[in-house]
Amino acid sequence: TSINESSNNNSSNTTTTTTTTTINFFTASSKMKSIPNALLRRNVRNTRTCLRSSSSSSAVFETSQERLALKLRLGGDWKEQVASTKDVLSAREALVAAGKLEDSMPQAEAARSLSKLPTAMADAKVELKAWEDEQARYHERAKQQSDRTKSSRKDAAQWRGDGWIKGSPKTPKHPEIIGPTCSLALGPPPSLYPAGVYIHGSVGSGKSTLMDLFCLFSMQNLRVRRQHFHEFSVWLHESIHGLGNKAAANGIRKPRKHVLALLVDDLAESCDALCLDELAITNVADAAIFSELLRLLAQRHIAVVCTTNRPPEDLYKDGLHRDRHVPALITHLQERFLVAPINGKDFRAQMLQKHSEQETSSPSSSSSSSSADGSKVFFEGGTSEEVLEQVARPLEVTGPKAE
Repeated sequence: TSINESSNNNSSNTTTTTTTTTINFFTASSKMKSIPNALLRRNVRNTRTCLRSSSSSSAVFETSQERLALKLRLGGDWKEQVASTKDVLSAREALVAAGKLEDSMPQAEAARSLSKLPTAMADAKVELKAWEDEQARYHERAKQQSDRTKSSRKDAAQWRGDGWIKGSPKTPKHPEIIGPTCSLALGPPPSLYPAGVYIHGSVGSGKSTLMDLFCLFSMQNLRVRRQHFHEFSVWLHESIHGLGNKAAANGIRKPRKHVLALLVDDLAESCDALCLDELAITNVADAAIFSELLRLLAQRHIAVVCTTNRPPEDLYKDGLHRDRHVPALITHLQERFLVAPINGKDFRAQMLQKHSEQETSSPSSSSSSSSADGSKVFFEGGTSEEVLEQVARPLEVTGPKAE
């Protein structure tokens, strides 16, 4: 399921945003039974309500930690797991020890990279505070000099030429401060480093699962927004055009680069970590602005986590004007991000093969078990309402199958 979520640690409510209506529900009979019946039924009911109230092109999903726990099949005690786990690395190790995840060295390395982000964000805040304190010290010194200059100018303006012995007051050599100051000697404000984690690898290797674990086990201390990249790209371009048109309507002509900075400022007010699933640069518009977007996000200390099938050097391969825009993006990803390759077993194909073997070994009971315990893996054809009905019917009528 494509999810877009933003959690605020100052409130228990979850902010919902608009996403597309493409939904693929799947369940696993052996692990879905461990999730409480009421939890699954509530998520199905919420999603059905969103679909009924949505337009033909979009739907509003009630996303929360419960949805991530349901997607990861953590079981009914997921809240205790979240409370007792400090980061995504220890969460993955606990799931491997419990037999819910297979051990994989590339996944472990990627999880280790993800676990570094909260510490890097905390260190960046400390560095920014030190930079701001030093700027304040320079500003106070400049303000004192400005006050002396103002006093000297006042004395010069009031001098009447009385007394040839005293002479005229000297003209102040230092300028007067009329606005905010910034000492160039300190350089620009410190940016977030590492600015994020770039996870790439083959299909079914567990990239999105790691991202979901990061979102779930980081929501306690961070405001995390998880979104499919294509949905984020649509929102990004619509927001840029909206801000640009609004400024033009007020008679203000601002370059698109400045509009992008305003958009990132608004994003920073509600987001600490941005998770983009299935990153794919497929058009020149995304290629042109994405490098600058990542730089601005790092300046605002917003960590970015990306999952994709391509390494950084293969982004927008053979695309239009690739040589103009993508080299800067590649350099930024390789120098400022933690690049974590995951190339290994296709767990998705393994799950489908296991399910197929179970159906082949018991063809007489496959149909009844599929409708009785919700073990159907994929749904083809039909509408989203029909899929939800098939998922909810066994829970609402027969209840979970006894072990």
